Amino acid sequence: MAPANLSVTSSTSMADSTVCSVFNGSLHRIAVCVGGMALLMTRVRRSVALGMLMLAVSACSHRIRPAAPAAPPVLFTATAYCTNRLTASGVPVAKGVVAADPAVLPLGTVIRIRGAASYDGTYRVLDTGLLIRRRRVDVYIADCAEARRFGRRSVQVTVMRSTR
Repeated sequence: MAPANLSVTSSTSMADSTVCSVFNGSLHRIAVCVGGMALLMTRVRRSVALGMLMLAVSACSHRIRPAAPAAPPVLFTATAYCTNRLTASGVPVAKGVVAADPAVLPLGTVIRIRGAASYDGTYRVLDTGLLIRRRRVDVYIADCAEARRFGRRSVQVTVMRSTR
């Protein structure tokens, strides 16, 4: 709805907002009508506001949600393995794969490891192991000698995306 002294020449409805083309005597402006209130804008503000409105409408219509804040890091014990086989999830082992206790970190969970020196980074939990229980992760390293040198380390694990 536009104020009494303005005439609405065209309008387009989007979700809960309507973009109106408003004519006020000799001045042509755009108004965004939200909840019955017309917000007049100059030509400069118009493009910015319309871009923001279109982004908001697009996000709402596609159900895009803001990313949830990452969980705080948790202290884990990290070891390494080098066997070439299929993981518990059915895919071949590869760089970026870790084994974990599925009760703590379910298969498919994406984690970030800090404190493992050159092995710091983002990993996906795709494997399990008989000895991998509680707060323990087993990082896949292709070179068996390097996996043995990795040893046992205390690392910080942050869950980036969980499958739960």
